[in-house]
Amino acid sequence: MVAWGWSMNPVDVYIPDTSALVENPDCLDRLLAPGNMVILLQQVLKELAHLQGSRHKSEGVKAAARAAVRKILALRNASLIHPDPTPVLSGRIPFSSLPTTPNGGVLAWEPPPAAVSENGNGDGVIIAAAERIASLVRGHNGFRVVLISEDSNMLLTCDAKGIPAEALRYGKVALESPEDLFCGVVEGEGSGDLWDEFLASGPPRERFLP
Repeated sequence: MVAWGWSMNPVDVYIPDTSALVENPDCLDRLLAPGNMVILLQQVLKELAHLQGSRHKSEGVKAAARAAVRKILALRNASLIHPDPTPVLSGRIPFSSLPTTPNGGVLAWEPPPAAVSENGNGDGVIIAAAERIASLVRGHNGFRVVLISEDSNMLLTCDAKGIPAEALRYGKVALESPEDLFCGVVEGEGSGDLWDEFLASGPPRERFLP
């Protein structure tokens, strides 16, 4: 007899921390590929909220936090965030029974009981949540739980604790030295409609061209 949680194609269960969502604007889109599950932690939501209003963070970081929250809110408003993935992770119901996002993956809130840091040790709460989620799938070979982070200390701590962890670094360029940076100006031509579309694409520092 095969348990529901098992499948011919293993399911990657990704847990992005705050740094992953802030430093990779396309993090959720990339992780929510068909056959994947992404779990959003309450601690990460708390940290995103804090970053948006922090007076000690750059405008770029604040804008990235706002963009991440907007994306999560859009998925929530579309009823595409599963309230509790525990039955799937524990193998009681099939992964295929969950609704998928437009990218094909499954998005879910953190299984209860969710926790948030009250003493500033957010990393500890995130790692504890990853360990708890990993314990739910233990014994079900159809799942692989991975913490996603751009924080070097977080990655090292996960390694020390035996927790699978990876960095994404989507859309970033590795440079050999500062001399590799282009410091000039590039000019181009565009229509008035394109300029209007750029101005309407978002607030300053968040605008983009299609």
